Amino acid sequence: MSPLVLALDALGAAIAVLAARWFLRVAAAGSGYKAKIAASALFVSGLELDENQAPEVAADAYWLLTFFRARADREAKTVTASLFGLGRRTAAWRPGAGCALAGRKGPRPVDAPLSAAAAAPLESGAAPAALAALLEESFSEPDPARPRRTRAIIVLKDGRVVGERYAPGISAATPLPGWSMTKSVLGALVGVCAGCLELPLPVSQFFRRYLAFRQAFAQRYLNFLLEDTQGQGRAGGEFRIVHSQRGAG
Repeated sequence: MSPLVLALDALGAAIAVLAARWFLRVAAAGSGYKAKIAASALFVSGLELDENQAPEVAADAYWLLTFFRARADREAKTVTASLFGLGRRTAAWRPGAGCALAGRKGPRPVDAPLSAAAAAPLESGAAPAALAALLEESFSEPDPARPRRTRAIIVLKDGRVVGERYAPGISAATPLPGWSMTKSVLGALVGVCAGCLELPLPVSQFFRRYLAFRQAFAQRYLNFLLEDTQGQGRAGGEFRIVHSQRGAG
């Protein structure tokens, strides 16, 4: 066999190995996402949905997840998903801590489950006509090919609710994922508390369990996380911040 044929065979084998590893990583990532999102919708939000065909895991940009099969165990409060049996991941509900992907030894124990604190009721005011029309428009579906699927809208002004509406099956008591809104609200709250917090605070004060095996992360500071930046330590007594590729969005 010629050296060229041997080289081509070796190259083909290397490509096959890399492709298999990539496929397994994609399978695990997709399975984990579908299991986690479906579990949160079922066991946190309390929605009645099909864990395989619900819009959260099958519509629009998530159409590729239709190839992943999920199975919900409503008694154990778990969802397991895989891609043709590969990359199997399980998400489990944990009291006081929501849903999380389980490792090989099961869900990680919760150090201090959150208690369900009763929120103070918000005062309501009359919604301006323009706002009422906007709420109505936000829940309409003018284009069946590109549905909006609006779940909930609440508008506050000066601490009063001036507009509020929910989709069928959703109410003010329904927990919903906040996605990037959570990051924005948390940043705003920390900004309000800036007068009583001496920023920057080391991340090690808040994530001790995580830092036990991520020591490099311990050198970062809370403001870096809030700004989505990467802190590189001190330079001349000042903090030098290097923005990540994602930026501060």
